[in-house]
Amino acid sequence: DSVFGAGHPETLTAREHLGNMYRDAERNEDATAAYEEVWRGRQAVLSPADPDMLLAAINLARMLWVGGSHKDAIRLMKDTIRDAERVSGHPDLEPLRHFLAQMKANR
Repeated sequence: DSVFGAGHPETLTAREHLGNMYRDAERNEDATAAYEEVWRGRQAVLSPADPDMLLAAINLARMLWVGGSHKDAIRLMKDTIRDAERVSGHPDLEPLRHFLAQMKANR
C-alpha cells in the first residue's frame, strides 16, 4: 500500500491475487475481507459495469455465499447484473445471470 496507495489499481489487483490465494487455502474469512477491500476500492474509481468491477463483485459474492451470507451474495449479484444491464450488449451479462441462477438454485 505504501508505494502506490491503497486505492491504486496495482494495489487492488495485488490484493485480489491475495484473496485468490486465501480462497485456495480455504482461509475464507481472509479471502472475503480481501475481496471486499478490492470491491470497495474499485467502486471508488471504476464504472459499475467495468469488467474489473464485475470480477470484484463476483469474487466477493462467491465468498459471501461460501460464508453462509446467501442473501447478501444474491443481493450483490442482482445489483451487479442491474449495473451490467445498463450497458447494451455487455459481454458478461449472461454469465452473471447464470451465476445468480446457480446461487438461487443452491440455497
